[in-house]
Amino acid sequence: MTPNDTSSAPNASPGQPSRKLLLAAVAGLMGLGSAGCGQPDEPPPSQGVPDPEPQGPHVVSRSTVEGGLTFERFSADCEQRGGFVQTHAVCSGNNSCKGVSYNRFDYSLTEHTCKAINSCGGMSCVELPADSGKTGETVYKNSCGPVCHSHTNTTAFVYYVAPGTHLDTARQQFLSRSRLYQQSIVAFGIHGVSADGVLSANMPAFHEKYSRKEIERVVDYVRQLELEVEAYEVMGPAAPVP
Repeated sequence: MTPNDTSSAPNASPGQPSRKLLLAAVAGLMGLGSAGCGQPDEPPPSQGVPDPEPQGPHVVSRSTVEGGLTFERFSADCEQRGGFVQTHAVCSGNNSCKGVSYNRFDYSLTEHTCKAINSCGGMSCVELPADSGKTGETVYKNSCGPVCHSHTNTTAFVYYVAPGTHLDTARQQFLSRSRLYQQSIVAFGIHGVSADGVLSANMPAFHEKYSRKEIERVVDYVRQLELEVEAYEVMGPAAPVP
C-alpha cells in the first residue's frame, strides 16, 4: 500500500504518545543514516505518531520504539499533524522535510527537524507549514496556475502529458485519480525519466510553502474547473510513451 493509492486516511484517533523518549546526541544524529537493519524477535506495542513539539534547526528531538504500527494508523496520525506520508524502500536519508520517520526493521519512530534523517526502509510523515487560511483559488493563482495550466482568455485547467500519450486515456486517468493522489503531486512535485533517458521536471514541490489544508483546497478547486488535456513538446525527437 502506498499513500498515492489511498483515497482518504482512515478515521482513527491517534493514541497518546509514549513519554519514555530518548534525546539524540550528535553521535546519534550522525549515526541514523548507517543504522543496522536487524529485526528484533518481539515488537513492542504501538503508541502511534507523537505530537509535534517546538524544535530548533537540524535536531533529532526524540526517538521511541513503536512495534506494530500500521500504515493506516501512521497515515491517520500524520494527517492530524497536517503532513503527508512518504515511503522509503531501502536504507537511505531521503525523506523530504522535518517530521517523523518510522523504521520498519527496528520499529524506531524518530522525530526530527531536518530532511534526510530516515534510516532503514520505512515511512516518513513530512510536516507542512501551518494553515494560513488561503482559499484554493488563491493558492492556484499565486502558484503559476493561471499561467502554467491555462491558455489566454480561458478558465480551463490544462493537464499536460508527454508526447505520444493517448489524450482520452490521460483524461480518464486524471478524472479517476483520488484527491490524495493529486494532493501528493502538489506536495512533492512531478519528476521522471523518459524511456530514452531524458529527465523531466514538470512541477515543483509545494510542501514547504503551503499547508496540507491549503493543498487540499487547491486540488478541490482544480477538480471543479473545465479540463483540457494537451501533449507538451520540446525541441528534438519525441518518442511515444511506452
